[in-house]
Amino acid sequence: MIGVLSVQDDTATVSSPVQVTATPQPPRPTALSTRTSTPTAPCETEAAVQYMAEMRPHLDDVGTALYEVGVLLTQAGHDPYLFLDEDWQSDVALHLAAMELNLVSLEVLTAPSVLEGAHHLMLMAVDEYRMFSDAVTAGIDNLDDAKLLRAQDYVEEATQTMVLSDAAWQVACE
Repeated sequence: MIGVLSVQDDTATVSSPVQVTATPQPPRPTALSTRTSTPTAPCETEAAVQYMAEMRPHLDDVGTALYEVGVLLTQAGHDPYLFLDEDWQSDVALHLAAMELNLVSLEVLTAPSVLEGAHHLMLMAVDEYRMFSDAVTAGIDNLDDAKLLRAQDYVEEATQTMVLSDAAWQVACE
């Protein structure tokens, strides 16, 4: 019960008490109360989310390295003397080394069972990216056009394999 408080001439008085009743309210949802114990899709499990969070930055970095190597090779296609330039060669080697570090990081990941098929395809692409790197290195070191053309084939094969891997992810995550 609550009374009405009034103050007059330094004297406080409480007059007629008022009864207050609370109207019950339904509980408000919280982050914990809205979670379900079963994820809505197979790729929403903690293991799958963690795997994808660890994998994606490495794939992004592989893509960046491939792009940079492609830019450098295109420059050399317009100016073949770049193949003899040590700074240009160092730039290519730097990007290939960055790609290799990320390929190794992808290889050591363990996929949750729902993503094993997609992971296997990604590892096949890792091998193809590595063959690309080896062919580029040999092509530059030996001034071998055939190796550089083969490198292009390897990167195209790796890209096709990654498309298949992506499709496998989509199927697994439905």
